[in-house]
Amino acid sequence: MGPYDVIQLSFAFEAILNKVILFKNEQKVDLNIDATGLVVYGDKYQFAKKGYFPKKRGKKGYHLSLGTTNTEHSQILSLFLDPGNIPLNLRLWDTIYEAAEVLGSLERIGIIRADAIYGIGVDIAILLEQNLSFIIKGKDPRTAKKILRELDPCYDDWKRVDVTTWAFDAKYVIIRGCPYPVRTVITKAINAKGKLDCRHIYTSFSPEEMDEVEVALSRRKRIDIEAIIKDDKYGLHIDNLRTKNFWGIWVYLLIAGATHNLISLFRERVLSGTGIEDLGIQTIVRKLTDIPAKFEKEQNKMILLFPAGHELARRFVQGKQDNHKGSVLPLQKKLYN
Repeated sequence: MGPYDVIQLSFAFEAILNKVILFKNEQKVDLNIDATGLVVYGDKYQFAKKGYFPKKRGKKGYHLSLGTTNTEHSQILSLFLDPGNIPLNLRLWDTIYEAAEVLGSLERIGIIRADAIYGIGVDIAILLEQNLSFIIKGKDPRTAKKILRELDPCYDDWKRVDVTTWAFDAKYVIIRGCPYPVRTVITKAINAKGKLDCRHIYTSFSPEEMDEVEVALSRRKRIDIEAIIKDDKYGLHIDNLRTKNFWGIWVYLLIAGATHNLISLFRERVLSGTGIEDLGIQTIVRKLTDIPAKFEKEQNKMILLFPAGHELARRFVQGKQDNHKGSVLPLQKKLYN
């Protein structure tokens, strides 16, 4: 495998995605952006470098950057692989532009949500210049504390988000690397150890468009991409690398990404209405698709027979007896003993 193969498969990845998109034409689509580390063990992995890997300091590996939709069944729009020593934020614009390529234009992108690795002044400035909507956590938590020292908000300035979190609107703040004032919301939350954590969120939305509580709640939707990464690591084994060739790893990840999108389509078109449409990828791959079904053709009908003793099969059939969307012939699903 080489770079040419990655380019060709990237085209195939996009072509598949264009056939299985779960959003309407012209509809604005929110974009979640994040990266995860793929740590390797051994010295023979091509281009593997030491980099930032949480809780695995000094290890070698790669960084996988993803851009995903924030729809009910998330889909991967963009995927990049880099050596571990490449700064994570350098793929922000590649991810945005690749997603825009799939959607047709930058104007189709709704709200961009991203973690603190992308919350630096230079990138925030370009987002503002491109007139893109965003809600991004600031990179350095010390900035939040500095803003609070300067503004010294009183008790009534804080708005409750939930039982453990409060938000304060610092309005427009000058940040390093950005020539424009940036709307900044400070959050304080009680963490698992009972201590108070202060962080800040940069956003393009004015106070009139979205108040501080709405900003804090909207940013939480970014958690969806963390769930996707975790689900794909356990369900599609994206961190169990099949080769030591860098380009081969990238190809494998593109295939895994396309599989993720097809499973999202399966959730929407097949599992919808059965009560099990929210199954994780790990459960779908290991349990649902492993059901030993039988296939029969009867005149103008197709019949799928599922074992009655299988819990997921019983719920699937009973919840979707009349579903034949996407079938060439009327499709019936039955249980057998």
